[in-house]
Amino acid sequence: MDIRFHTLSKGTVRLDAVIIPTILGSPTFFSERFGAALPWLSESEALADHTGKLCEITVCYGPSSSPIPRVILVGLGTGQDMPLEDFHKAVSTGMRACRSLRLARVGFLLENVFTAAEMLGKPAPRVLEELVFSYMAAAYFCTEYRSAEAKAKGKKERDPDFFDPEALLILHDGRTISASLRLPVKLAEVQAAGVCLARDLVNAPANIMTPSRLVEEAVALAKRYGFGCRVLHKVEMAKLGMGGVLAVNEGARKDARFIVLEHTPSGGKKRAPLVLIGKGITFDSGGISLKPAAGMHLMKGDMAGAAAVLGTFEAMGRLPECFGSPVVGLIPCTENMPGGNAMRPGDIITTMSGKTVEVLNTDAEGRLILCDALTYAQKNWKPLAMVDIATLTGACMVALGRGAAGLFTDSSVLRDAIMEIGRTGGDTFWPMPLWERLRDGLKSNVADIANVGPREGGAIAAALFLKSFVDDSVPWAHIDMAGAGITENDTPLCPKGGTGFGVRTLIALARLASERMFRQ
Repeated sequence: MDIRFHTLSKGTVRLDAVIIPTILGSPTFFSERFGAALPWLSESEALADHTGKLCEITVCYGPSSSPIPRVILVGLGTGQDMPLEDFHKAVSTGMRACRSLRLARVGFLLENVFTAAEMLGKPAPRVLEELVFSYMAAAYFCTEYRSAEAKAKGKKERDPDFFDPEALLILHDGRTISASLRLPVKLAEVQAAGVCLARDLVNAPANIMTPSRLVEEAVALAKRYGFGCRVLHKVEMAKLGMGGVLAVNEGARKDARFIVLEHTPSGGKKRAPLVLIGKGITFDSGGISLKPAAGMHLMKGDMAGAAAVLGTFEAMGRLPECFGSPVVGLIPCTENMPGGNAMRPGDIITTMSGKTVEVLNTDAEGRLILCDALTYAQKNWKPLAMVDIATLTGACMVALGRGAAGLFTDSSVLRDAIMEIGRTGGDTFWPMPLWERLRDGLKSNVADIANVGPREGGAIAAALFLKSFVDDSVPWAHIDMAGAGITENDTPLCPKGGTGFGVRTLIALARLASERMFRQ
């Protein structure tokens, strides 16, 4: 989609529609700023039908000969103290209305952004960034796996699902557009690209999105943007002692892989990197501790953490000048399947750290591959900080519901940073405890640690398990996004399927990464 600034003057712009926000009780508050560009709008009877309620959509039609023949009114409610989530919903609802009408070229007035920013009590560049991001994220649909016949039929019948918007124009009065306004638009574009890539990866079926396919995606990213990339195969992992990854892979016919991506900006070779670790279970049957059949098809999304890391690198590659600190991405990839060679309950495995683990439940496999990744990071770098992101425990989803992730960390700096990023960027986090008293549940009579404890406090126990593999000197955070990686219902911002959760948060952390920030 083409996103650009454009002067709003008579005869210089032709659009299918403009989006105009409205506030409760004053539907013409924003539209008056269009003046001569929309002379027919003040006479539209549809204005009287529009109240401005949150997410209310009204389409106003003008003369077909007008350079702008339609106006999409989008209600913001009162507009005062508006949560970011509601702003996303309103903008996304407007975009969906444009898509349903198959409007290829749409615009909005920059002046309205400044007015909305005053009402919302937020900086105008921030509002502009969120507006553009919401519009682009809401434009996403996955049609890749439809047949050629279905695609042709959809386009012929003008099905909105098969329609790709062409342009979003930011209309202004001819002023010089400062860098402080251009940068938010660029950031919104790269964030949306990262989120959409993550959605694509999660939405892919497990027979296609295998460990080797994830490798192909990572290698393509590295070639496209000049990242460093290494891929470890089973022989190399065995030499390194990655017993966790290899044990989970035993039941699968498709070999495990371990992906290493490196963003090294100019002058960054000697600086400590931020390490991002994404769980890459491309299908999780539960192994011998088999999951129930209901909902198992969603386990293709158990690599949403890996998708978030790859989406972050997509954004960094598109706008490298905004990421001045080194970043490492680690993605252990495997399926978790039953089979004659599969890991069994009661097995004892030796992880890369040297710690032994008694496997009490083969469906608690994510922590087994993540612990090797945590160890690999600390043996190969002196991390500025480590953040792992994973669809790890059903317990966290039970605790927080869908759409939110649990945040586990002893670092107040990391906690505060991630919570603030979530509040301003749309990912919902809730701080969770790391109560050491629950560690007793992970005791094993035959190994250093068990991979599960009692059912109660399961998400905390999983985080404590991972913490056992992190040196106390390394700032570390664990994000359990079990309830947030996939949505089972359409939302204004995202259709049913992969959400791209965590991408914007990891992007923001990568931009903020500095010794001063994480070593306080």
